[in-house]
Amino acid sequence: MKKSKDSPALRLLQLVWDEQGHQMGHSWERLNAAMHAATCLAIEYGLRFDVADFQAIDKRFRMGYWGGEGFYCLACATRGYGRCHGPNRSAAIAFETWKGRKPFIIRERPSSPARHRVAIGAGFRWYGQWVTCTSFAKDGLSLIACSYADPERKKVLKRHRITHADIKAYHAEIAKSVKATSD
Repeated sequence: MKKSKDSPALRLLQLVWDEQGHQMGHSWERLNAAMHAATCLAIEYGLRFDVADFQAIDKRFRMGYWGGEGFYCLACATRGYGRCHGPNRSAAIAFETWKGRKPFIIRERPSSPARHRVAIGAGFRWYGQWVTCTSFAKDGLSLIACSYADPERKKVLKRHRITHADIKAYHAEIAKSVKATSD
């Protein structure tokens, strides 16, 4: 038996694509739902993705009909998007490669060295305010994060366009303030 060069995640999706509708007849609606569910399963339960997998998924399986940015949210384990069992770094990297987008990585708390990828729906502290990422620029060079006047997020207080340089400056300021308090 010939060993597949595809990653475990891509093999799962290929199986679903190839075997869909067995004894039920073909249905694009069922196939699209199955492909979405299989991709979520692969991400949520830690299957390995190769760096070019989302490019292959889009090309082979017409992902535009059944998937998108929500997969990145799952890969980054953003709360509020499905069952999050922890980040799937290989899926996040594959998605970033497909989008041509450098990851936005930020400290969740000023006192913590732990850094996390920012995805849509992710909340984080930004210069003393709690903000939520709402979108990425099409060119991938910035993200939009908003602070809100109320917990239901109905009224935007401030909209921030955050670049990689802004994050670097923010981290430098955090490091400076942590050093100053420890001296």
